[in-house]
Amino acid sequence: MLPPPCSELGFPKILFSSSQEYTENLRHYVTTMVCVSVKGKATAGVIHKPFDPVSTVWGWAGPDLVNPTLAADAEDNRVRQHKDLAASRLIVSRSHAGHVHEVAEAAFGPGAEVTPAGGAGFKAWEVMRGKQVGI
Repeated sequence: MLPPPCSELGFPKILFSSSQEYTENLRHYVTTMVCVSVKGKATAGVIHKPFDPVSTVWGWAGPDLVNPTLAADAEDNRVRQHKDLAASRLIVSRSHAGHVHEVAEAAFGPGAEVTPAGGAGFKAWEVMRGKQVGI
């Protein structure tokens, strides 16, 4: 299969996620992200944590096309999935949490855990790793 011509490629990207957290020296939230699209369809994505030793994960549209670190975390997540929604772990924006705590408790019960965090890349990575179950 030939690679697509450059005219069909797109690179919509968030160059820097969590700039507020960067200015507050909360570097563990800081990520950069890149998306690659072909004919407007998301095909590959990369999340990089510039201040973290395990710093980059990537995925490609298709079965089992992720880097080894993410694959191991995802497999571990499959094993640890819990079916009890009362023990849900939700991750939300630090700056836009609104009434998520109250809504989560009303919907899932007092055992639901809501974690405020910064940066879209950080939150997505936490869900992929299984540290959180939803955004």
